[in-house]
Amino acid sequence: MSQPIDEFNDLKQLPRQAQLKAWLAMHGIKHRELAIKLGVHPSMVSRIICGERAPGKRIRELMALGIPESLLPSPNRRSPGRPRAVPEGTVERDQMES
Repeated sequence: MSQPIDEFNDLKQLPRQAQLKAWLAMHGIKHRELAIKLGVHPSMVSRIICGERAPGKRIRELMALGIPESLLPSPNRRSPGRPRAVPEGTVERDQMES
């Protein structure tokens, strides 16, 4: 039989997403509250927490609210939205750096 996880000492054994959820619960912070503070829909907060989305601006705002950086997903470097079509014969910026 597995031992119950000690809220404070065993959090590091959990995946990042579970650590973040536990940290928010221990601090009484709800997704809806974060959404209001960030000016986004609660589903966006859920997508950030699970790592599906990680816009740099929102990650910085969450850190400014006191959430530890180690619990947040790494910010995306790409712009949101669809990737732009690259005309034939042109070289993308990423290819130039390689």
